[in-house]
Amino acid sequence: MASNPSLFRSILRAGLIAGTLDISAAIIQYLIVTGNNPVRILRYIAGAIFPPELVSNNPLMPVVGLLMHYSIAMTYTIFYFMIFPVIRPVAKHWILSGAVYGLMVWVVMNLVMVPMTRIGHRPFHLVNSLVGAGILVVCIGIPIAYYANRHDQNTAVSPDSKGLTGNQ
Repeated sequence: MASNPSLFRSILRAGLIAGTLDISAAIIQYLIVTGNNPVRILRYIAGAIFPPELVSNNPLMPVVGLLMHYSIAMTYTIFYFMIFPVIRPVAKHWILSGAVYGLMVWVVMNLVMVPMTRIGHRPFHLVNSLVGAGILVVCIGIPIAYYANRHDQNTAVSPDSKGLTGNQ
């Protein structure tokens, strides 16, 4: 997968765009709901693996949280690109497949990943869950699906390209 520069660029572009859209939406939502400094979001992310006293006192923790955020977004991007050949028949409907993927990301993040971190299990709130799922659908799932589909279409045009199409 990494030997194809076009595939690498598509994954990088999709991951950076999805990560930027997601953190931007989180910041906007946080500002609207709380009016507090959105740097707290980045500290919260860092708090998944670092102890609270370090997160609250270390000025580098927001940067660490941002790097963690983009690492997670990139992981979800790589995973989607990896499963794309298997889901290709349904993935051609990239908005629908992106919406489903965004919902799956929400489930994995909220029911598996976050409870396994220092943050732990959070109480369920329907409105917060719907907003969070909506953000992940629009900001993570759909952009990633769009770029995977676009990459697939571009590599299908070039018969000598190696990529998601399987044409060797």
